[in-house]
Amino acid sequence: MTCISPQQYAQALKRQQSFTTEQWLKRCDELAAHQPVLFFEVVTFMRDGVREDLAKSLIDYLSVLQFAAKSVSESVAAPISLTEFQGATERTMKFFYAITTNDPAHFSRMIEAWFKGVMEKTDPVVWAGCIETLKSPEIWEQPLFKEMTCTLASIADAYAFRLQEEG
Repeated sequence: MTCISPQQYAQALKRQQSFTTEQWLKRCDELAAHQPVLFFEVVTFMRDGVREDLAKSLIDYLSVLQFAAKSVSESVAAPISLTEFQGATERTMKFFYAITTNDPAHFSRMIEAWFKGVMEKTDPVVWAGCIETLKSPEIWEQPLFKEMTCTLASIADAYAFRLQEEG
């Protein structure tokens, strides 16, 4: 399996965080051109009322992931189609449905199985970046938290799936 190393992700994150406002806007133009399905899915949160700084953190995750993916493989970084993203979203929604329970033991088993699957079959760095982005208390307080979580998890799933297929 092909993976993004923590160093590759950290380097991409450092690059993203170093952008001036002008460079950040240019990067958004690049993402819109190269990953239009994912970029426009994320940017719609601003239109729907999510604070700009929070929407920016979602865009930053996509940008970092795209930089890191490109350092690993051009095919992993290639544009993700709407059909591919819909497949990732369907997998994400099925997982979220599966963990919806009042039974703590079932929930624990599902989370443990997901974690084991991520560690053994996909790219943990992709998921770590997703979780790091979503753990912000400000994001949790948003009315669109569930939608943002599903979107970001679907983006992570799409890249993780590609990395799995690549290797």
